[in-house]
Amino acid sequence: MLFQSDLADERTKTSIQYEGEHHSEQLQVRRDIRRERRTEDAGWTEIRIMATDLYEEVFDADAQDWMPRAVSIVRRVLKAKS
Repeated sequence: MLFQSDLADERTKTSIQYEGEHHSEQLQVRRDIRRERRTEDAGWTEIRIMATDLYEEVFDADAQDWMPRAVSIVRRVLKAKS
């Protein structure tokens, strides 16, 4: 396998990665960069989500509603791909 997603949508070739605290460690940063490059080389888009993205709400202008930042990020990427 070229890369492993935390969540993936094969139809849109979108990979979502949850970046926990250990992703700030130097070795993990290098692994994440290599993974992101493999993901993109395979024709996929990688979305990186942090813990705060799951609970901090933002106003999504397209939806005209408030939602978790993570949802807004994914919506924006999928809209750009369509």
